[in-house]
Amino acid sequence: MLACRAIRRAPARALRVPESGFRRFASGRRNIPLGAAIAEELERKQGLTHEQAKRVGDALRNAGASSESEQLMTLKAMGESGLASMLEAINREIEFEEGRSHLAKVSLAVDVPLERHSFTIEAREGDSLYDLVKVRTQLAEYLECACGGQMMCSTCHVYVDEESYAMMDPPEEAENDMLDLAFELREGSSRLGCQVKLRADLPNMKITVPEGVNNYFN
Repeated sequence: MLACRAIRRAPARALRVPESGFRRFASGRRNIPLGAAIAEELERKQGLTHEQAKRVGDALRNAGASSESEQLMTLKAMGESGLASMLEAINREIEFEEGRSHLAKVSLAVDVPLERHSFTIEAREGDSLYDLVKVRTQLAEYLECACGGQMMCSTCHVYVDEESYAMMDPPEEAENDMLDLAFELREGSSRLGCQVKLRADLPNMKITVPEGVNNYFN
């Protein structure tokens, strides 16, 4: 029998910077200008482009290093291998964004009842919810996506608003099999986030994050 790990949802807010798993601590960019010292370290000494350096700065702030001195200390603690891991993820993110810049912009409303928190994500037509997790949007704090978007778990389970759900293609058998394992399944609303793609003709899509998750995958 499969073992199930059922947990209450809570956003992951790491306070230290690991050498891998960049998405875990860099969810959401703040677009705050770089300080002179951190820009000097990243651009002149490390040879990063301004865009790379700006995203590293955002990641460090999201990891809890709010001041410039804290960011410099965190960079030193990370070492070359830690910065290299971060840059690898940043470069994938930049490449992903550049490859879809011609696609229509779409907004997604997200509600997290457990935290009484709502927010909106700006994305592109054709993006799945897993894509938005993978490129460290704020949604990455709330969807686990344990199987990496392979439709082998239900940890990306969400509730889709009634109007959008009715206009989407119905879930296939494989998705229904995973939804049967989901936390508090709701007929006519539950979908796997990896199978939900944003569309320009669904401009008012809203998803709700369930208050728990069943993880049979790990």
